Amino acid sequence: MSTHTSNFYVGTYTQAADHVPEPEGKGVVSCSLNLHTGEVSTAAIYTNIENPAWLHWQDSKLYAAFESFSGPSAIYQFNVENDHSLRLEQQVSCAGISVCHLTTDENRLYSAAYTSGQLDCFDITRELAHLSQVRYQGNGPRLSRQQTAHAHQVLVSADKRWLYVCDLGSDCIWRHSLKTQQGEAQLGPAVKFSTPAGTGPRHMVFHPNNQHAYLLTELTAELLTFDYHEPSGDLKLIDQRPSLPTDYAGTPSAAAIAIHPGGRALYCSNRQHDCISRYSIDDDGLPTLTGRVTSGGLEPRAICVDPTGSWLLVANQNSHSIVTYKLDRDSGQILGDIAHNKYVGTPVCIAFKHSSIKPTDAPNHL
Repeated sequence: MSTHTSNFYVGTYTQAADHVPEPEGKGVVSCSLNLHTGEVSTAAIYTNIENPAWLHWQDSKLYAAFESFSGPSAIYQFNVENDHSLRLEQQVSCAGISVCHLTTDENRLYSAAYTSGQLDCFDITRELAHLSQVRYQGNGPRLSRQQTAHAHQVLVSADKRWLYVCDLGSDCIWRHSLKTQQGEAQLGPAVKFSTPAGTGPRHMVFHPNNQHAYLLTELTAELLTFDYHEPSGDLKLIDQRPSLPTDYAGTPSAAAIAIHPGGRALYCSNRQHDCISRYSIDDDGLPTLTGRVTSGGLEPRAICVDPTGSWLLVANQNSHSIVTYKLDRDSGQILGDIAHNKYVGTPVCIAFKHSSIKPTDAPNHL
């Protein structure tokens, strides 16, 4: 890989559903990003997989979740070849229905299943082996979406001591302690941090300084800021603000949140409104909306900042495209209009491969 390109993978929807009206996805797509121009190129596609709706990269492995729409899901483990193609190493069934998010620590993989509202833990040291499962209980005031728990995201703290699950159905974030006893992974009991009723927590990110966390709510399209106390794992809500214009009359449907590596900017995608909201982050960790840009397509799902902090990538699910915006590497400010637009069928997730490129190696100007 050139020092001026960065490799990444795109998960796509291959099956139709109410929220996937016209799927054109073929599987997991290997792509590269030109760090000079923002141009996206596609290479190999791994096609022997349905609905790889979430991808997660760790070390030399890429993990993919088959998001079933009714029955059990599945987890795939790939080795990445020198040409960036994927070679399947392991596949394991997962009891969770609609697995929509994955993350890992050194020895374990965790999956969040939306429809069944559960967390599953797998050992990844040798073979993909199921270790434990947690089924969450709860509901919210919006009966059409919150009749039961809906685990939408799972993430691990930087110090590997805490695991968090965003539960759209129960209006909360669940926290578990992470321990290893006698060589086996142990999840502590679930501790609940409630969010305002009817907000529908979707995805959360931590600030690089590990003093704040930012939560995007799907049902109200709001950005919630928490004080994060890493030693205790506690979250305290300190700020709540909208990501959509005040005169927006449509149905809020926020999708993804991403933070710039420098910690001075944050981005949120909004479906239906088809926009990306950008926030600056001050020294106190509070976000301020600095503007919105078009997503460049329909139903912006995933957004991602490349590891150098030079480009923002937007996956437009229903117009089948990946678009790129140039970023200022220091401030995270969006510079200019869309730099590049590339066809990719029904993209829903973007996962960058680890790279030896440092932010200072990347070009800062087109």
